[in-house]
Amino acid sequence: MKTIVVNYIGRKGGGAVYAYEMTKSLIENGCKVYAIISEEIENLSKWKELQLADLVLVHSYSSFIEYLIRTVWFWAFGRLRIKKKFKDIPIDAVYVPMIQPWTGLVNSIFKGKRILVTAHDPKPHSGSIFFFDLLCRKAISKADEVIILSEKFRDYMAEHYKKENDHIHTIPHGIFDYYKKVQTDKSIISYDPEKINFLFFGRITKYKGLHLLADAYRRLSEEFENISLTIAGNGDFDEYREAFSKLKNVTIVNRWIPDEEVGCFFSGANIVTVLPYLDATQSGVVPIAMEYNSLVLASDTGGLAEQVKDNETGYLFQTGNAEALYQKMKYVIENFESQDAIRKRAKEYIRSLSWDRLGQRVIEII
Repeated sequence: MKTIVVNYIGRKGGGAVYAYEMTKSLIENGCKVYAIISEEIENLSKWKELQLADLVLVHSYSSFIEYLIRTVWFWAFGRLRIKKKFKDIPIDAVYVPMIQPWTGLVNSIFKGKRILVTAHDPKPHSGSIFFFDLLCRKAISKADEVIILSEKFRDYMAEHYKKENDHIHTIPHGIFDYYKKVQTDKSIISYDPEKINFLFFGRITKYKGLHLLADAYRRLSEEFENISLTIAGNGDFDEYREAFSKLKNVTIVNRWIPDEEVGCFFSGANIVTVLPYLDATQSGVVPIAMEYNSLVLASDTGGLAEQVKDNETGYLFQTGNAEALYQKMKYVIENFESQDAIRKRAKEYIRSLSWDRLGQRVIEII
């Protein structure tokens, strides 16, 4: 039986769910697992239900100022508390299911121990914060084993992090059926069953390509009455507000979407999830959409082309090309009734990526 310390100091979103699911899988596959997580993590109640050897809670941060203050405190005092707790516990490895700014601080407590990290974004997104990117790159560089979610980035990892091929492992993103289990019964949004309902879901940021979606949907709304568009996610929407305000049948939900509401946006008739990203290593939105039987349209950037097989489990279009996005959305509108086979294959594919199977792969690497 392997003894593993899970290190995840994130607070919310898909990363918190991914970390929980992978930790649960390690336990169910016979490992003795200790977890070090943020006490502010959104799904803390679910972590407390796990059969962990111990759950160590760390007071983390929710702003840059808090990050600076809490980092000093954690370096001076928090690390010592954790080091003392694990002083006489023999562990086989420290596993980081998703890298966070404090990943390196926690890992430094376990000097000489095997470190395994999952690099969700081995290549930083355009517009990301350099300081945090630097911390994440450092955590990857110091790891003994690195898991990537897309094979496409294997060469990038080898070149930029000087990792030997034997220490780079590809494990695709797992199924996200978690949101069905925690979904609220409240009516958060209602879709018209007579319309093709396009959905953009996730954090609002420049690399997500919302300006392309605005342009494509504007043209479509001039041709079709039976369509709608919902944009749901937190982030600065000001740059796009004017463009979308002029379009009909558009719903904007510009706020943080808690776990229990996530599934509501994917539940309904004729939902087509659109990912017009300008760059991406992978996306947690894809497995959510596939699990909810939503058709997926995605740009062919980065690892999205591995998550979505064009004309098999969804549709891809050329990155950054509003015309290509428009044409693909138009095709779906005109041929929606013939998309059942693609959605079925997508659901079969994502369900093949069970957490039990992925957890076994992590154990093999350790």
